[in-house]
Amino acid sequence: MIPLLLVAGLFVYLSILGQAVVSLFKPRIGILWSWFVAPAVGLSVLLVVLTRLNVAGIPVRVAGPWATLGLLAASLAILAWRRPVLPLRKMAPFLAIAAGTLVYVGWPSLRFGFNWISYGNDDMANYCLAAERFLEHGYYDVPLQTDLEGRDYAQHYWFMHALQQIRPGSELTISWISS
Repeated sequence: MIPLLLVAGLFVYLSILGQAVVSLFKPRIGILWSWFVAPAVGLSVLLVVLTRLNVAGIPVRVAGPWATLGLLAASLAILAWRRPVLPLRKMAPFLAIAAGTLVYVGWPSLRFGFNWISYGNDDMANYCLAAERFLEHGYYDVPLQTDLEGRDYAQHYWFMHALQQIRPGSELTISWISS
């Protein structure tokens, strides 16, 4: 039950953050559409903030909780100021579909909790190792030779992100949730 509540909580948090940004800039997309795009906008804003803090050398383990609380406080202040409309009646069918999908896709987590992995492959291992690096180190923190010789395999992802500049969005999201 806790994994499903975590997913629902993350969705609500990202929706609040995204709706604050959308209501701040007031695009002409309509009330219902503003709530549809809110989670994606919220995740985008969160990742930009986390990336900038990690590039500044702050590990996500430190920056993540503070960024989460700071963005939530700023979002709530913006929502209190702008007072966006929450069309629950129009959103009800979509929320029901989302809740049903969450239970349908995540039903094994009701039985096994966090001791369940749907499908594990080498990509998942790579994302998790790179997320571990962001969790413990700054973006451009140069790894020690001893770490590269087998003490900390996550440090090998420094070459992928810092040198090759490959997008780190998924890894930062995983490390943020872990923080």
